[in-house]
Amino acid sequence: MRMKKNSFLYSASLLAASNLILQLLGFVYRIVLSRYGGAEGLGVYRLAYSVYSVIHAGCLSGITTACTRLSAEYYATGRRGQIRRLVLVAFCGFFTLVAACGGVLFLAHDEVAQVVLGDERTAAAFVPMLLCLALTGIENIFKSVCIGLKQVRFAAASEIAEQVIRILAVLVLLMRFSNGDHGRLAMLIFIGMAVSELFSAAFLTGCYRKDIRPLTAGARGGNPSGFWGIALPLSLTALLNNAIGSAGSVLMPRRLRLAGLTEAEAMAELGVVSGMASPLVLLPTALIGSVITALMPVLSDAYANGRRDTIRKLAEKGLFVIGMIGAPAVAIILPLAPTLSRLFFGQVITSRYMAILGISAVLMFYQMASGSILNVTGYQRFHICTAVGSELIQLVLMFFLCAVPALGIYGYLYAALLASLAGAVTNVLLLRRVTGGAMRFGRLAVLPAACAVTLSLWTKIFYSTAIGVLGAQWAAVVAALLGAGALYLLLLRLLGIRVLAYIRSRTEPMPVLCYFMV
Repeated sequence: MRMKKNSFLYSASLLAASNLILQLLGFVYRIVLSRYGGAEGLGVYRLAYSVYSVIHAGCLSGITTACTRLSAEYYATGRRGQIRRLVLVAFCGFFTLVAACGGVLFLAHDEVAQVVLGDERTAAAFVPMLLCLALTGIENIFKSVCIGLKQVRFAAASEIAEQVIRILAVLVLLMRFSNGDHGRLAMLIFIGMAVSELFSAAFLTGCYRKDIRPLTAGARGGNPSGFWGIALPLSLTALLNNAIGSAGSVLMPRRLRLAGLTEAEAMAELGVVSGMASPLVLLPTALIGSVITALMPVLSDAYANGRRDTIRKLAEKGLFVIGMIGAPAVAIILPLAPTLSRLFFGQVITSRYMAILGISAVLMFYQMASGSILNVTGYQRFHICTAVGSELIQLVLMFFLCAVPALGIYGYLYAALLASLAGAVTNVLLLRRVTGGAMRFGRLAVLPAACAVTLSLWTKIFYSTAIGVLGAQWAAVVAALLGAGALYLLLLRLLGIRVLAYIRSRTEPMPVLCYFMV
């Protein structure tokens, strides 16, 4: 059966394939950073990046979500000419916000680096950071419109090419100009990012003029109704979330020093958790993000046309798919994570450390998915409260737990776990209420968990057996992954779940066998 180029399956498949490639390229990128900067260098870069993430969230996150949602709605309801006006309003809003934030950062760069971040080395990265942000805005606004119109091939091609260029640019810059100064390292990384964003901005601008504008022929009308009603609450939410998350990154090294670590050790712990350990357990984000991104325009269409029953079915299906991707994938990674961290980054990370992060990651997937559904279906205020609340819980818990000598970095890990649990449970309960209480969240959570536990145990067995037979760690890892993947497909088959048929269907065909198992 040939997939249509604007279907949910085609969009999800293309985004999933591109995001998997991006994850692999991202691993290469992080290996480059870890080899040239080390754990402490990654920590300094993470501090500088916290400023970038806050400005990016406040200036862009709400605008891009509004572009995706409204472009899909305008296209579905025949108001295609309004999309051009939507793009114009988005750019005007974005550059106004960037100019304001850039002015503040330019005037107070020393205070931000020394007082707020607590490390004057980060100031060297601020100028290329602002250039990178401006180019990122051009790219993301055009990309969000492409996704809203289900023209995801442009976004996929841009992301892959951008990541390749970023790796090459950063590698060349670090090889040629790095001198052991961690502030200079952060600056060079942002320069490399700006080079890659320049390509993406130019590429998507050309795609928009050539391929997207013809789809938006028609009367433009006035300003897009509801644009700032969508963008401002989401921007405020993202700004608060990132500000709180960045505050955690800034405070963590200081609290760890109270637990007995030196300044270099505390900065290295930040680099390990943010640049090495977290990327391992967040590998399934490629597939999770693809499902969420492809689901957004479909849900927007259903919401615009008042099809509440369709929204409920799509929401239930989306959460089930995310659970069946995220939990088993993380479960396969966890037994291999200590070996992978040593092979990729030259850093030894314990199984307990990775297990806590892994459970947090699965809960975060559910929180991401349910929050996105609440956003798209007009319940942004609920998501704002849960998102900000969970970030505050993590910040407060981290503040107290990281300073306990018996916990140290584990204080941060436990704080992240409890915050993700609170956010996921609250979002799911809100979504259940919004959709009329008919969604079967208990069954949808238990089945992925059962598969995850089974796969984790067998992956450990596969790896132990393979290392004894093959001897080489890389070969044992590959053998364990192949064995776990085959077992996962077998489990799906035994449970009566046919992935392609499930995604194509409009309802969830939970077979009788699944009910017995849960």
